[in-house]
Amino acid sequence: MRFVGRLLLAIAATLGVTNFAVAETAYLLFDDEDGLHGCINCNSFSSQSICNEFGKFGSELSNDSIWNDFGRVGSDFCASSPWNDFGKGLKVVDGTGRYYGRLTMNIGVPDRIDAFDPWFRAYKGSKET
Repeated sequence: MRFVGRLLLAIAATLGVTNFAVAETAYLLFDDEDGLHGCINCNSFSSQSICNEFGKFGSELSNDSIWNDFGRVGSDFCASSPWNDFGKGLKVVDGTGRYYGRLTMNIGVPDRIDAFDPWFRAYKGSKET
């Protein structure tokens, strides 16, 4: 997961240069009920970071983490999961409430953020080995 986490941070930094307004802005993941599921580009020591393996949103054991294969947003079968090929995924929103699109593997979602494709491939590849 550490490799995938670093790849994710690199992609988030790239998004800051291309589509996102300010690189210092925290990009947060929300489900459709506005439940927070972590910060994409926060420092890995932040309690909100999806890269903090010991935090609520980065732990593979937390129900609110995208890394929990059996959790609410980590399961391939949950509509809010970014890993569900047919789901809507999670909303990406900054700290001011500005909406950027969805973190999802589902290519049929019109507001999907395509820049995350390398991250999805790396994560799925790590699950197959």
